[in-house]
Amino acid sequence: MRYERYFYTRQSNSYRWYKLMYNTEMTYPLKFRQHVLAIKTQEKLTYAQTATRFCVGTASLMRWAKRIEPCLTRDKPATKINQVALIFDVETYPDASQHERAQRMGVSARGICDALKRAGFSYKKTFYHPKIDVQARKVFQTKLQGYEATDTPIFR
Repeated sequence: MRYERYFYTRQSNSYRWYKLMYNTEMTYPLKFRQHVLAIKTQEKLTYAQTATRFCVGTASLMRWAKRIEPCLTRDKPATKINQVALIFDVETYPDASQHERAQRMGVSARGICDALKRAGFSYKKTFYHPKIDVQARKVFQTKLQGYEATDTPIFR
């Protein structure tokens, strides 16, 4: 959701209106963070006063005071799922569902989904079963056609 917010600030004995446009789903821009903290120090405002003035949370202001740059990447590896064990599991059980893999490895199904995505696995559904026996299917089809031709029930 994108919206605009107007606010004014006093710089060099004059008030100026600022138009701030930002997305609510994303982080606040660095320029806005610097501006908010500069106004806080210039006008000697508390965190609560600054938060109400700029319509941001006090916890956000506290975090900005410690580290002003937005965190753009998540530098945390998957700790519980071993990639080598996951690849071995995929090779051992190629037809297993993610739920079954999660039960075997002791993690959540969503975690398995993310780990498979990181490993580069994608599953495409096919119209045939990989363990199908073509000869047995042909024998079954001929028997079925024989029953249908004589109009006799298959099960008695």
